[in-house]
Amino acid sequence: MAKMVTVQAQQMWEYMAVSRKTADYLVAELNEAGRLGWELINAAYHKDAKSTVSELFCWTAILKRPLILPAPAVGGETAAGDSSVPVQPVTAPSLASDMDASIFDVQRDDLDDDNGLS
Repeated sequence: MAKMVTVQAQQMWEYMAVSRKTADYLVAELNEAGRLGWELINAAYHKDAKSTVSELFCWTAILKRPLILPAPAVGGETAAGDSSVPVQPVTAPSLASDMDASIFDVQRDDLDDDNGLS
């Protein structure tokens, strides 16, 4: 008899802001970011806070993409199998305290071998 497990994890995101002076430059940057997996979630035309001239405006876009955490190291080795390079964990910026529940490791239990699965 096979056991079934349902695992649910909360999707984590990373965000990026892009500011450009003209819409043409912004669109070119957004197209490049889209090829890298970024999704536009908001764009606004507003007064540039960095400018000393009061009439200068710029476009700012906010993008997101799924946060991909590195695979956990097995036996002190990196994902590539090179044990001489330490694995640096990727941390998301101050997420809720229940974030630890969304990161999990699934391991196979050795069940009865007479069920035909190996």
